Amino acid sequence: MGKTADRRKVRRAFGAFTLLSCLFFTSSAAMALEVIEVTPGTGLAAAIRSSAAGDELHLAEGRYTARDIRIPHDLTIIGEGEVILSSPQPVAKGLLVPLTGVDLTVRGLRFEGAVSPDKNGAGIRFEGSDLVIEDCVFLENEDGILATGDQGGSIRIRRSSFIRNGHGDGFSHGIYQSNGAVFEVTQSRFSGTKVGHHLKILAGDITVTGNSFDDGEGRTSYVLDVPAAGKTVFSGNSILRRRSADQNTLVNFSTRRGDHGGSMEISGNSIVSEKTNLRILRNPENLPAAINGNAVSKVRRIGESESEGGEGSFRLQPALEYDMSFRLRRKGREGGFVTFGEAFEKGAVPAGAGLMLEAGGDALPLQMDVKATHDDGSVRHAVLTLGVTAGRGTVEGQYKAGKAEAAAPLGWDASLFDGLTLRLDGQLGGKVTTATLDINDGLESGEAWLSGPLAVEKTAAAPLGPLLVVRLDGRQYQDGTARLRITFENHKTFSPLPRDLAYKVTLVRGDETLSVTDVPLHYRHSGWTMLAPLGAEPAGEVVPSLTRLTRSGAVPPYTDDVTPQVREDTIGPPPYLPGTHGALTPYMPSTGGRLDIGPMTHWAAAWAIAGESDAREEMLRTADIGLTIPWHFEEDKTGLPIRLDQRPRFWAEERGAGKGRDQFPEGLMEEERPGGWVPDTAHKPELAYPAYLATGEAVYARALSHEAAFGINAIWPKKREPGPLVVNALQIRTGAWSLRSIANAAWLLPDDDPLKEYFITLRDENLAYLNQRYVAGGTMDAAGETEGWFDNYARGGPGSYAAWQSDFLAIIIAHEAIRETPNARDVLDWLAGYITGRVLNIDDVTIYAGARMMMLDDDGRYVSSWAEAERLTRRDYPDQTPYMADAKGYYSILRAALATIYTATGNPDAARALEKLRRVDRAEELFLERNKGGRIWASQFNFD
Repeated sequence: MGKTADRRKVRRAFGAFTLLSCLFFTSSAAMALEVIEVTPGTGLAAAIRSSAAGDELHLAEGRYTARDIRIPHDLTIIGEGEVILSSPQPVAKGLLVPLTGVDLTVRGLRFEGAVSPDKNGAGIRFEGSDLVIEDCVFLENEDGILATGDQGGSIRIRRSSFIRNGHGDGFSHGIYQSNGAVFEVTQSRFSGTKVGHHLKILAGDITVTGNSFDDGEGRTSYVLDVPAAGKTVFSGNSILRRRSADQNTLVNFSTRRGDHGGSMEISGNSIVSEKTNLRILRNPENLPAAINGNAVSKVRRIGESESEGGEGSFRLQPALEYDMSFRLRRKGREGGFVTFGEAFEKGAVPAGAGLMLEAGGDALPLQMDVKATHDDGSVRHAVLTLGVTAGRGTVEGQYKAGKAEAAAPLGWDASLFDGLTLRLDGQLGGKVTTATLDINDGLESGEAWLSGPLAVEKTAAAPLGPLLVVRLDGRQYQDGTARLRITFENHKTFSPLPRDLAYKVTLVRGDETLSVTDVPLHYRHSGWTMLAPLGAEPAGEVVPSLTRLTRSGAVPPYTDDVTPQVREDTIGPPPYLPGTHGALTPYMPSTGGRLDIGPMTHWAAAWAIAGESDAREEMLRTADIGLTIPWHFEEDKTGLPIRLDQRPRFWAEERGAGKGRDQFPEGLMEEERPGGWVPDTAHKPELAYPAYLATGEAVYARALSHEAAFGINAIWPKKREPGPLVVNALQIRTGAWSLRSIANAAWLLPDDDPLKEYFITLRDENLAYLNQRYVAGGTMDAAGETEGWFDNYARGGPGSYAAWQSDFLAIIIAHEAIRETPNARDVLDWLAGYITGRVLNIDDVTIYAGARMMMLDDDGRYVSSWAEAERLTRRDYPDQTPYMADAKGYYSILRAALATIYTATGNPDAARALEKLRRVDRAEELFLERNKGGRIWASQFNFD
């Protein structure tokens, strides 16, 4: 092949290699195949030309030019990582064009932006025989798929998304199959199809089950058009028919384009319609049809329900059953183990139950170390270790809870760390010295973190000098491989010694030097971490399930209507030493336009939404850099973060120095910006939480405690009263982000963590205070129809209220309401009055989605009408900008607040307000990929 691609001959049974495809869709005889590895630089078209029938193309992550690429023979194309196919120029037919008689399987690809002069540019223009699509995205093509293939051919689709496809003329669709025998689509999503139909299918045998259809702003016509009377099953789908849709009818069934002599079954669907005259089925010729068991809600706006024949309420993410799906991207052919964190819905894995993983009918080796549980004892978060067989591609399967099987754990094998010694030379506190640590000695008395038949892990701490503490996390696998994480902490708070350290770290094994790292400055209250080069690498990467993450309460209710993008890393591989900033903003008081501010950072949200490798890498990179931020204030003796129930006057700020038990030594914070960092609670990113959620690593659990503790310890003690509280801080956003970090620690830390109950208490006391003061206590009753804002935050303006910061707090409290945290729902209902009211009662987006509103009049009295609030705001803030196209701007944040309120409560006013926001001028710009400030490039507020 020369330079075109790296071609490797692999003798395999094709049916075994594409096990899931065969299990669900086809049967395939064993055959020899070629695996061709392709990169963006080598080119997809050249690789296809060089391939032979039955080959597999494995596409490395990146963007590929695909313009009318003809596929002349059977082929399988698999994306590894985020693989995007697009054409910078119009196509004649489509990005990929499988020719007559060709069988094509595609997996893990994104088809984007296909347009053509005839307005039918397709992601795939299918002229072949059998098409299998799994885990793909078709985004903003004129046709997602346009199939004109063999009369006896088939199309089978699973777990794929079709978003904003269609030219907008009514003649192009999400999927259009004009010929063929079989069409099946399941577990897939269709959103915003433009004017045309989500599905237009002329096959003889049609199955559409377990999908979601949302018209969005697309003016969609039919959900399903069957104009050739194929035998059709349309069941178990979730459908949202928008007022803007071009059709009142969901399904059309006729013989206008042919007659397969079939029948129509429509059953078990969940349907919500803003159309008052909704019709489920158009059947002008009275063909055989059955409609039963559908839950139908007719609404004026989403959330206002008048139920007919089923549930009257609709949630943006309806919980139909436990999501127990699993997907792993293998990283190599060798096999081995992968250890990762997994969150489960309440009740999915009951107390005392075991967990197994089935893929392709086989039970895979799996170990579960339960870390946190729900209040019913079921598993909330566990560290799982999976044995991965040799091979390439993805492993897909289902978790199953069942009877716990007793299995003897591995014994600790000290020989795996024999001869490993850590040596530090330099300034370790007070003087230049050398310190050594035998790794086995350090781990000997360590505490168990993992214990099972596949993996064991110990975690331990050892002092090296008067200030530096080294933490060891040593893991051993069943196959005799080992992993060692070493973390260096300069966290002590009350020691009088000079705090800046400088040293060289040498890791040796016997006479062999494994690594040398120079640390020119290790400043106070920071740390850093490294992995010893012992050769053990994870055998794969687990792809998160957004459904499970949101339903379990692990992440806020993100939606996957965009595929987030992550810009290329520019700082290189770890370790990241103190003074590294990466993508984070070191001067945290800096406002506006940041990817690290939000309920989660953009990178963590992107990982949760789309599960791409680059997002995960950046999420973990920023978590490692978070270890270097000087916000780790620790008790010298216990090594735990300082807690205010033990030191109520402690203040993690330079003004916290002085005398007394809770004050730290004078001069501790003489350096104004250690490492260039200026931590700030009002703009604090959440770094450790998603890393611990995803990996289950002890280092991130410890960091999570520190970040949560800093969120309250850095608040002026006077503003923590009568608490300790975070919700009375000088800025609402301080309360929002600090409450977020505390609540996340309370939810996710291991049940036996020494600070978990402390964080639970802090979370509950803050929400109880808000409920008692504002809801039960009626402090703001005099605000009348504008009630739902905090009076103490309007008096420093004077009268000016930071409306967008209330939106921040609403998002956080909505997440707690979803988690069923006490008092969260009551407080959220109260907050919702202000957030929805300002949208529904004011027509100017620059006012209701601006930065500030006047909520006190000129005499310092509450503004109790929306008309007066608008008048005063126009007078004092006439030139506010809502930043319509900026995903981090006020308009986007307000949309996010309304969406999370609605998801948590079903509040009809939130639904009406959100619909109003979606209809304002330029609303669509948030979701355009070319908009580098939009939701694709900044996804931390992508809740609607």
